[in-house]
This record gives sequence, structure tokens and C-alpha cells, in this order.
Amino acid sequence: MLPCQQYKLMLLKKNIIFQNEVASFAYSLLKEYPIIATAIVERFPVIIIDEAQDTSDEQMAVFDLLTDAGIQSIFLVGDPDQAIYEWRNANPECFKKKMELDTWKLIELTGNFRSSQNICNATAAFSATLQGNSVNRALGIYKNEVEKPVLLLTNNNTEDDIIGYFLEKCRDMGITINADNVAVLTRGRIYSDTNVTGLWKSKEIELFAKAAYEWTYGSRRKAYGDMSKASFKVIIGEEVEDHLMRQRIGEYTDEEKWKNFVVEVFSLLPDVNMGVADWVNEFANMYCGVLEEYGFQFLPGRSSKDIFKIKTRDGKSPNFKKIPLKNYFEKKAEGDYTRSSIHGVKGETYDAVLIYIKSKTGKTLTPKFLMEGDLEDELMRIAYVAMTRPRRLLMIAMPENKKLKKYTRFPVDKWDYIHI
Repeated sequence: MLPCQQYKLMLLKKNIIFQNEVASFAYSLLKEYPIIATAIVERFPVIIIDEAQDTSDEQMAVFDLLTDAGIQSIFLVGDPDQAIYEWRNANPECFKKKMELDTWKLIELTGNFRSSQNICNATAAFSATLQGNSVNRALGIYKNEVEKPVLLLTNNNTEDDIIGYFLEKCRDMGITINADNVAVLTRGRIYSDTNVTGLWKSKEIELFAKAAYEWTYGSRRKAYGDMSKASFKVIIGEEVEDHLMRQRIGEYTDEEKWKNFVVEVFSLLPDVNMGVADWVNEFANMYCGVLEEYGFQFLPGRSSKDIFKIKTRDGKSPNFKKIPLKNYFEKKAEGDYTRSSIHGVKGETYDAVLIYIKSKTGKTLTPKFLMEGDLEDELMRIAYVAMTRPRRLLMIAMPENKKLKKYTRFPVDKWDYIHI
């Protein structure tokens, strides 16, 4: 038997399964024991599945078994244009197939209670399901907002210039600028100056830094896992499966001593608001001190200089060393306004949204992709989700192509063109 099969059997004997396996196990259970499905539908005769476009094949198969078991009513509520979790095994085709079956009653909700009619008119061009159909009808309190969406065409402008123009537009419209009302959205990193290629010169220091950020601003469970994993790599050996890592830690030292070691490192963390270079230096000195205190040592042939190091210079971002460590991991920041990745604001609403398109090329949101990309592409759906967040003002900033006089999917009757 292969090692991976042995590992899986060992986990099953201990009744351990992973999150991404739950639907498959549920399907197998209901398939083999239909009486369980019957018991479920008797207790829950009506089921509503929201965000149904984000279900996986296995999840939809579970719902099908419940339907076969005699459920009274099952409602699938979703929007195929907002399916942006395929990387987590979601498959919008599951939902779309239901829409086409005669056994399901289709009710189209075409009223938009969030955005102005001008925003509805402009964003329809980026929706696959609205092609050949009527534009959604605005029904909310800002349905008659006169301001059209703005296409802000940039020419080597700084990030501060672009965001500053957007915020000034908000003020002109009487929009109160705070984290609840105004958002700047990006695909990927929310701070342009943290896009430093090859910043971390060892995988361990990246894990240590990520753990420090999570401990302060995120999940302490994730933080402990990353800190323990990074420490394992520098003290004991190469990364292995969790159960083997625990076994090898037990062979190296007492389990309680290891936990105390990791927790003490967290208790002495440098401030993650420090510049990344200073943070790495302080963390290295602190970590080596705790290492010595507990009688632990780096692996033979490794030293702190190999592990605690970052890039020394970067032409595109010369001041990167002074940027706070937290900025390199932050995916959403709520200060004077919200800065977030697009995934971070799915389901949320703002009065004004700036979508900041930074790249001209690459497998990301670019001007060319927005103008010519396949509407069924998940990346286009990500753009559509961002465009449909605002009530009153939608602004898209992207690099200008001086060879173009107009931009497909951005007709001048639906968009105001601004050059800065």
C-alpha cells in the first residue's frame, strides 16, 4: 500500500477528515444509507442554499440526494456572474444546469436595490447572463443618481494621485469618506509598493513574518501553525505532513516544551508596524535568544544569516525596507476608507468604489482583458463583483492606451472618460 493510502487510512481510523472532503463523505453516507437522507428531509422539509453559484459538484450531489429523498422545497439562490471561488473547487456550472432543467422553476430577480441605474447600465456589458437580456432595473434609494461611472485613464500617475482624485470626486458628490462608505479595490496586493519580487530570501523568514502578522491581526491558530512549521524547518528538518511533524517534534523534545517555545516567541514579537528590514533584524536577534534559552539549535550547516534575510535592493520600490511588515500581508485595511482585495468585499456595499487596475500585462485584470476577455472567465466575474459593489459612484482607474480613442465595453454614453 502506498504511504499516502496508509496515511489516509490512519486518519479515517481516528475519525479525522479534512474540510474539502466533507461533501464527498456526506454524499457517500447518504448514498449508502438513504434512511439518513429521509430523516434529514423530515426534520428540514425546506432548505435554502444561498450563494449557490459557489457550490461544488460534490455539494450539489448531496442536495440532489436530499431532493430524491422527498424534500418538500429546495431553493437555490445565486448569480452565476458572481462565481469567484473556482480555486476552492466551486463550479458555477452546477447551478447553471439547474437553471436549464424543466424540473426546477426559474425565477429571475432583475431588480437591483443597491446601485444606481447608471451603474446598472454600465456594468451589464461585463455580465455573461445579461447578454441579450434587459439591463437590471435600479430600485434602491440611489436609483436616480445622475453621476455616470468614471473611466480614469492614467499616465504614469502615482497611487496617491489616483486615489486622491477618487476621494476628491467623492467629496464633490457629498459622499462622506470613511471605511463604511468608500472603498479602493485591487486584484491581489492592496499596496502597490509591496509588490517586491523575491523579497523573502528564505521560505522560513516568510513563514515567520506571516505568522507574526496573523498573530497580531488575523488567526492565532494559523499563526501558531506557521510559526511551528517555520521553527521545525530551521531546527529539525524539511517540511513534512502534520502528523509526521508532531512525531518528529516528540522525538526532538518534549511536546509541552515545544509549545512553550513557540508561545514565548510570540510573546516577544517585534511590532509588525515596523519597517520590514528592521523587523527582520529584531526578530532574528529575539528568536536566536529564545532558541538558546530553550537549548535548541539550528540544523547543522544552517545559520541565522541563511534564514533571516530579505532582498537588499529593488529598483521599482527603492524604499521597500521601510514599509511596515503588516503591509506585505494585509488583504483588507479599514482606515479613512477601505482598501481591500476584490474577494475581501464580496457581499458588501459602499457608496463609492475605485477599482484600481495596476497592470498592463499578465494573467490579472488588465485594460485589454476588460475590453476583450471572455465573459465566462472567472477573472471577468471577479471584475464584475467589484463593479457591482457601489451605490452611487463607480470609478475604474487603468493605464491609458493612447492608440485607442474609445474602449470597447466602456461606451461613452455610459461612462465619463477622465484623463489624468
